This record gives sequence, C-alpha cells and structure tokens, in this order.
Amino acid sequence: INEGETAQLKIISVTRDGAFVDAGAERGIFMPFAEMIGRPKAGDLVRVKLYTDKSGRLAMSMKAAINVDNPKEQEIARDAERILKFIRKSNGFISEQLPPNFIQQNFRISKAAFKRALEHLFKQRVIERSGSGFKLAARED
Repeated sequence: INEGETAQLKIISVTRDGAFVDAGAERGIFMPFAEMIGRPKAGDLVRVKLYTDKSGRLAMSMKAAINVDNPKEQEIARDAERILKFIRKSNGFISEQLPPNFIQQNFRISKAAFKRALEHLFKQRVIERSGSGFKLAARED
C-alpha cells in the first residue's frame, strides 16, 4: 500500500491509544482511535487509507477510507457519527423502536436512514444488541 491508497488490511494489535495495522512493513502502522470507525479487534480486516500525520509519520485511517465516490456511504457514515454521539450522551443506550418524529427531530434523518446507520455501527462493532435496542460495545484495550 502506498500513501493515499486504500486497502483491506489486518489489525495486528489494539492499545489504549489506537491500533497497529499490518501493511507489510517491518512493524505495524499506527491508527489512532480518532481515525477509527468503531472499535476493531486484533485479527479484524478493516478498510484503511495510508496517510502522513502532522508529525510526518505514516498512519492509517478508517474514516479517510470511506468511499469518496459513493455519496450514500458517506451519508450513512455521517448519520452513524451523529447517532453515536447521541448514544454516548444517553448512558450508552439507544432504543431501536424510536418513533419517526423523534428520529427526524433529533437526527434530521428518516427512520430508514436511522436503521442503516445503526446497522453500520453494529457491523463496525461500535454497538451491540441489548434488549429492545443497542448499547455501546465493550472496548478491548
């Protein structure tokens, strides 16, 4: 993988500051938590983009790897980020059965878009099923 390219790569390890991704280098390349979508675990395959960080070191980003040619994918990721902020402010839980008017009022999206965003967070292992909704997934450090 070259700088600016995206690829599906394996997480080597997760630390309290981020994760190391196997890019074929002698050592893994660091991916800070701020650049992750969800909380991948060691062994997971994730889509990442290689970039140079502010200090001039190579780093990985899942957020930058979102398909810029696919506006729908970008929209789902933006909706998921808004919902994730709400979940964090709501004691780590969100009901799957929220009424459409609540979803529209709080997230400015349709019920269908809400479900797509929840599915995105679930697939990324950010949230997990809990009763009639979802809770933040336990993070392994």
